[in-house]
Amino acid sequence: MQIYTLGYSGRTQDEFLDILSEYEIKILVDIRKNPASKIEYFDKKHLETKLSSRKIIYHFLGRELGNFYEEGFEAYTKTTDFKIALVSLKEIAIRDKTAIMCFEKNPYECHRRFIAQVLEKEGWQITHIID
Repeated sequence: MQIYTLGYSGRTQDEFLDILSEYEIKILVDIRKNPASKIEYFDKKHLETKLSSRKIIYHFLGRELGNFYEEGFEAYTKTTDFKIALVSLKEIAIRDKTAIMCFEKNPYECHRRFIAQVLEKEGWQITHIID
């Protein structure tokens, strides 16, 4: 059981897609609360189309695993809503090689680190793709 994490900040579309290819990612799970981007090619609709052309499946779980919670994301990881969302993520990730994506390049500046920590405690191997 393995999952990758990846941020697109500072990357071109080609760099981002090349990383996915290099790591042989087959499923990309977008965990941005709002999947719109000032950078057009990272907007949900455009990204989903581009990934499809490369035979990478796109899933959006930003409503469930997005990063804006009043008490903070770490507190959110202890809620029933988070646990249900995590089950969805794991069901996706067991199908094929999966990465969760968000904006921040550095996972330690992003809420995906909290998701990764919970998964690690459950025995998942986490690989943060930084460069």
